[in-house]
Amino acid sequence: MRFRIGLMMGILAWVGLVRAATPDEVQNAIDNSVQFLYSKQKHGNWEVKSTKFYSPARNQPGGVTVTAIYALLSAGESPENPKLAQAIDYLRTPEFSGVYTLGMRCQVWRMLGMDDELKAALRRDGARLVKALDPETGMYNDFLDTTPARPDHRLSPYAVQGVWACAQEGMEVPTHYWKTIDSAWRKSQRDDGRWNYSPKPREVDFNQSLTMTTGALGMLFMAQDQLSAGTDLSHKAGAGGDEIEIGLGWLGDHLPEIFKMDSPHYALFGLEEIGAASGRKYFGGKDWYAEGADFLVRTQKSDGSWNGTATDTAYGLLFLARGRAPVGMNKLQYFVSSDGQQTEGDWNQRPRDLANFDQWMSREVELDRLLNWQVVNLDAQVDDLHDAPILYISGDAGIDLSEPHKKKLKKFIEQGGMLLLNANGGNREFTASVKKMAAEMFPDIGEFRELPTDHPILKSEQFQGSEWKDPPVILGLSNGVRELMILLPKADPSRAWQSQLTSSRETMFELGGDLLLYASGKRNIREKGETYIVEPSSRIKTTRSLKVARIKYDGMWDPEPGGWRRLAAVMHNRDQLDLQVETVELGPQSNLSDYKVAHLTGPGHIRLNLDQWIQLHSFVQNGGTLIIDAAGGSQTFAQDIRAGLASAFLDDANEVDQPLRAGHILYTEVGSKIEEVGYRAYARHVLTEDLKMPRIRGIKVGDRIGVFFSAEDISAGLVGEPVDGIVGYDPASATALMEHMILYAESGGRPTKGNGDVGDGAGLQEAK
Repeated sequence: MRFRIGLMMGILAWVGLVRAATPDEVQNAIDNSVQFLYSKQKHGNWEVKSTKFYSPARNQPGGVTVTAIYALLSAGESPENPKLAQAIDYLRTPEFSGVYTLGMRCQVWRMLGMDDELKAALRRDGARLVKALDPETGMYNDFLDTTPARPDHRLSPYAVQGVWACAQEGMEVPTHYWKTIDSAWRKSQRDDGRWNYSPKPREVDFNQSLTMTTGALGMLFMAQDQLSAGTDLSHKAGAGGDEIEIGLGWLGDHLPEIFKMDSPHYALFGLEEIGAASGRKYFGGKDWYAEGADFLVRTQKSDGSWNGTATDTAYGLLFLARGRAPVGMNKLQYFVSSDGQQTEGDWNQRPRDLANFDQWMSREVELDRLLNWQVVNLDAQVDDLHDAPILYISGDAGIDLSEPHKKKLKKFIEQGGMLLLNANGGNREFTASVKKMAAEMFPDIGEFRELPTDHPILKSEQFQGSEWKDPPVILGLSNGVRELMILLPKADPSRAWQSQLTSSRETMFELGGDLLLYASGKRNIREKGETYIVEPSSRIKTTRSLKVARIKYDGMWDPEPGGWRRLAAVMHNRDQLDLQVETVELGPQSNLSDYKVAHLTGPGHIRLNLDQWIQLHSFVQNGGTLIIDAAGGSQTFAQDIRAGLASAFLDDANEVDQPLRAGHILYTEVGSKIEEVGYRAYARHVLTEDLKMPRIRGIKVGDRIGVFFSAEDISAGLVGEPVDGIVGYDPASATALMEHMILYAESGGRPTKGNGDVGDGAGLQEAK
């Protein structure tokens, strides 16, 4: 089977990880539910007759139609699709008065692109909803202008969601509206933390409490979002008030009960809304999206529906499509040591900073692509931190993490993640503690330094640092390949994000945008559930082993230690090959005879003496294979390597002047045929050649290649994260090329039969 590595994304997604529903399964469920919804469309809409069972959507004109449209748009369906366009036209025409329909319609207007007509429609609906709020109770009737007034809890969340959508598009909503909502819903909370459908203090169905609690919490977060705009808060951790924290606690304790309901899809939609509004990845220690997605995948009917109805199917689709939206940054909830005890740090002093930044990022950079944020902690698995390319940490005091937590942060970074650390208010104690922590975690790397003006973050991303009127101080800790940590000691973008100062402090938003573009390699951020992290599967037994020597020298010899750990897992799962990777320092006391492969890399100068180069030459002459790559695409390293090869291999070293031919056995008869590879965006900008084929070079020893050399980065590619600023192959291609070179070395340069389709993920999918 032939394949083109450069056309593939996420080749290692889900392999070896314990996950319930895979991204492919979720996508299949989404596709099937979309088809079901279209099959139920009649006369251009989804209207149904009211039933004896109450449903906000089914009991209001336009309710089912607006829910279906919202779900289809969230799933990526184009409003230009004739079927969907016809339904949207229906939604424009009638003068609906149901608060559910109006609230949901505001969400739809936002997704259609805000031309003048849609802006007017959105503001008109928003003004009607603001006016309809009962000022005494802070709640809504089922319909506008209902008399006598009978406000209750059931439909209020949808009305408030609609007003909040209007506020996101610039509509001025009176402050007293949000104060009324905030006060009313805090007062109506029960002592145990939940809310009932009815404001009256009586017992109701437990299932109703689940759905109502998600709705109430969502409204409180929306009110908090609006009431905190324009202010610089200094909350302690939690930052939502006792009512929110107690409500979140009750929801977490009872989350499993949602999946026992006869029709939980309405509640799941509410769960997604509160998850997005709060940024919480976990409720009660449970990953709400993973559990909900697994439930929906398992319970979807063969016709693509849930419960055979358009409404439940639309709610299920909304949960899957919106809940898996990419996460721009994770916010770390951290604990610090105090008097020998671990106490919660001030990690959430600006509770809406990331929420506001992601809204800006979604609008200005991602072009209205939904972008979420999350709160995570270090008690979870490190893999959970990789939902986002950046882990954001802030505070206005020193942070002293426990050793296990620092080890998790280090592993997150070695697996390709980046830390963004913000000193709230320019706090020096926070900055000093971060520098101390970095020195403990990476003692061989060096100290933070100010980013140079030509750094890719400042020069190669969407917003040019040279154009900033008041450029911030940006400190970076680098391994010579990529930035591991970014420390902002004075700029304090958190304050600008929290206060939504998009005009007066636009630079702070642009800085965040550039950092996120850098960390994601200018590529679309992965949807939740997609991952490049690979762990060896215990279900797969290896059939053979191969020893690899990582050559240690005086310098940055191992800039990306996570890369070989990941590659070992890849080859365990896909090739049933056990890589035994060990560190070897060249010299009289070292012996390379036990190793089949030796790997040499670095991002800067490499100074091996002639005896060490002769030792490597002897290793190759005796049947070993030396693989060399310039980490990050370092020209300095590549130049030193060429000089070293010439000293040991003499005239044979000239063979590395030209890449191996396209039809070389390495690409055509080792594993699956490689027809084309992909390069990182930065490499395509720097290199001028036609970048479709690999540029691996080699020195022949007898009838085989004994030395492989790549002036383009492979080491960082093995890690899996598509970071910008690297001259090299994209992660999928780097992984496949190194895999091919190892299999070539194992076979002694003879053709092999691939154990799966190397690089396209097929073999790895089987490894689950």
